[in-house]
Amino acid sequence: MVKSIACWVIAVGTFTLSATAQQPLTVNAFERSQGWEALFDGESLKGWRTYAGNGTPTNWSVIDGALAATLGEALSTIDEHRDFEFSFEWKYEAGGVARIFLHAVEEKNGPVGKGLMMELGGNGRVSGGNGGLDQTQRVVNAAPGTWHTARVVSFGYKIEHYIDGELVLSYMVKLDDKKSRDGDVKLFGLPLAGVIVLDGNQASFRNLKIKEL
Repeated sequence: MVKSIACWVIAVGTFTLSATAQQPLTVNAFERSQGWEALFDGESLKGWRTYAGNGTPTNWSVIDGALAATLGEALSTIDEHRDFEFSFEWKYEAGGVARIFLHAVEEKNGPVGKGLMMELGGNGRVSGGNGGLDQTQRVVNAAPGTWHTARVVSFGYKIEHYIDGELVLSYMVKLDDKKSRDGDVKLFGLPLAGVIVLDGNQASFRNLKIKEL
């Protein structure tokens, strides 16, 4: 009898661990009811591809449920996004760098200047900044080797950057007089809708989720 109970406990434990390993979802039932969707399944690069290219970049891999980058190509969502809230966790190692780009158009030579930047860590820059275009409301220098949280709210021409739950930067995107082919006013010459790009070296991202607004 004792042996049977022990076998049952082991079987249940094994099943639970297996189910957990097979379902590394980053969006729970409540979040899903609020409109959140996972951008990363915790296991593969499904839904992502090389920025301005085809396939997936060789410098990106999945390690311990996180998207991990070494020096090389940037990683882009396949789908474009317009008004949204984007939440994720990130870290970078000493000597590395991590950043993302929003509303990016896909052109050669990398995403710099092709989208709205959010600096995360590395290169001595302030975490949550936008490349020096606007002054941050507070100075945050996120420590390397530690997981941090980040959230971006993009609605119309207003962008908000949050680091570890604190609002770091809120700014209005400047307009120019250019028009996209579908007639949208552009942001810094960029369309209102665009891809989200992850970029970095010795950087990791996990629990990436988005809610369209």
